Amino acid sequence: MTEMDPFLKLAAAARRESVPTIDVSERVLTSLRDPAVAARVASSSDPAYYLFALVAVSSAAVVLLFAWQSFESLREPLTPLVEPLYLVIR
Repeated sequence: MTEMDPFLKLAAAARRESVPTIDVSERVLTSLRDPAVAARVASSSDPAYYLFALVAVSSAAVVLLFAWQSFESLREPLTPLVEPLYLVIR
């Protein structure tokens, strides 16, 4: 008995089963026409969403600030070693 035999038996059983027919289009259209659903969609501009977006944007700005400083040090890694020489040469 190989490792694939149980899988092949399950695949054969799945092929013998009939596909169920489900039509939910009428229920979806009815729920879209319902004024309560429209009111729920319209009220999705909750102030909590704006507060969450503000926190997300501000945290992204802080991360961007640290990332920019790290990028600058990677771009010119020897600059901190040479900067004291500029003071002596002037």
